[in-house]
Amino acid sequence: MPLRSIFWDYNFTDTELNELLNGRRKSLGTLTRPALLARMFEYMNWFDIVQHLDRNFFLSFVTPEFIDGLKEKDLREGLAFVRDFLLRDSLSAAG
Repeated sequence: MPLRSIFWDYNFTDTELNELLNGRRKSLGTLTRPALLARMFEYMNWFDIVQHLDRNFFLSFVTPEFIDGLKEKDLREGLAFVRDFLLRDSLSAAG
């Protein structure tokens, strides 16, 4: 799913959104990287999200502070579960 499909209310290109997601841009107007990620988690399914984010990116950016800033309780709980699972998986693979 192209990122622009979740930004029906803006006139951004996929290139611009990918540059923001990958840190090559600091913002697109008022849209920041955290706001882009929040919208991805709110409007995309996991199958599409994993096409854009790898495990290391997820763990480094989806912090407890990021999760706490999300509006929906179910989304916060789901992301916390995924984060904890990935962290446990990292520890068991290292051990």
